Amino acid sequence: MHFSIIIPALLSSSALGLAVPQAEDSKLMERFDGPGASLEEGFTTPQDTTPGESYRVHLDDDEVANHTKVYMNLESIGVGDDTSSAFWRVTCEGSSLNEIDADIAINLLITGCGSGHFDVPPYDHYYIISGKVASYFCNNNSGQPTCNATVIREQIRDRVSGRCGDYKAGWARWDGSNGHVSVGYQNVDSENFFCGRNH
Repeated sequence: MHFSIIIPALLSSSALGLAVPQAEDSKLMERFDGPGASLEEGFTTPQDTTPGESYRVHLDDDEVANHTKVYMNLESIGVGDDTSSAFWRVTCEGSSLNEIDADIAINLLITGCGSGHFDVPPYDHYYIISGKVASYFCNNNSGQPTCNATVIREQIRDRVSGRCGDYKAGWARWDGSNGHVSVGYQNVDSENFFCGRNH
């Protein structure tokens, strides 16, 4: 049966406040690997991703990016590491983004993280694609930083757009004692890596 796949997903996802399909819905769960990833550079988004869906990525010891479709739950699940008042620095990637795709990708991430706290587990990354634009919350940190609507709005809409220009790719990075968090948006293709240690 599919229980060997579903049980670990349920155990890990229940701690995240994420909803995953039950055994009878296992055909709806999407999992796939993306080789060519690295802890330094991060990963690219595979062609198998479905626009408008949320994905969790965890890099394994062999530097393969394991992508799993998740359903973000807007319930508060606790209080994670506070990144809202931390010092963030912005990096501009510079490429132009499709305005409609960028707005949708950001709004989907805002909705996914919600107004409550969404505590992102250590070294987990989340992204959402709209058209050819991905918005993301990357945790290269041994702690559990908080993703919420305010963090996404302030960092992408206000700081990245304010520094890089409207609809220009870039990200904001917060460096803490346990690693860093990056939040941003960029074009999706096989050359654009994100969520790496250098990102």
